[in-house]
Amino acid sequence: MRLSKSAVLTYEQCPYNYKLDYILDFRHQRPEPEEGSPLKKGTEIHEIFENYYKLPEAKIIKEPYEENIFDLLMSMKNAHKYENHMENFAAFNVAQIEGHEGKGLKIMPKGIFGYIPQTEMRVFNEELNCLGYIDRVDMEENGMRVIDYKSSKRDKPAKHYLFELALYAYMYEQETGQKVYDAGIFFSNTGKLRTLVIEEQDKLGAIKKLQDTRKAIELKIFPKNPDFLCGWCDNRGMCGPDLL
Repeated sequence: MRLSKSAVLTYEQCPYNYKLDYILDFRHQRPEPEEGSPLKKGTEIHEIFENYYKLPEAKIIKEPYEENIFDLLMSMKNAHKYENHMENFAAFNVAQIEGHEGKGLKIMPKGIFGYIPQTEMRVFNEELNCLGYIDRVDMEENGMRVIDYKSSKRDKPAKHYLFELALYAYMYEQETGQKVYDAGIFFSNTGKLRTLVIEEQDKLGAIKKLQDTRKAIELKIFPKNPDFLCGWCDNRGMCGPDLL
């Protein structure tokens, strides 16, 4: 059984919701997300960030860097709806490229010309039978930095996302042979980058969580897990009003 980071996190939040989405395949039977919904917003912002570095103009940005990156971002489809996110992403990229010590960033390639990070990298680990897509990988002083983008209103410490960051770090290392030193989350709504060093025990913990989840799914353990998030669940109508 192939798993992904999203599948494991769905099961952790609510095993019954996992059954509906991944076994009964409800997630592929739903209509397209509505305009203005968090899912629609997150998808569009991710697409802009992913496609930015595919633009030929991104390789020849001139000073003032931040202003010109922002202008190029705003020329892209749907970017006008997320101006604040585009401003923060432009500043984040300049900080990454120039290696601003004050922001805790120490990226090895200095200077903006020709620097293109790895983006939307597909990683698959056959032993774990796990597939993932890493938003961004940068080279920094001590090794590679794995970064995931989040467009949520608030930012949280990177340790809140330890499972997915450690899992992606492990899968990246296994696929490329390059050492991942740290990983982080870039919150485009606030412009904050939260990072943490990935230790071997973190990777082992992520692997164990993946394996434990697979075992529970194989045993068909799918209890309902009602909490305050049920009101935002796409499958909330399947559980009855007592759980809403």
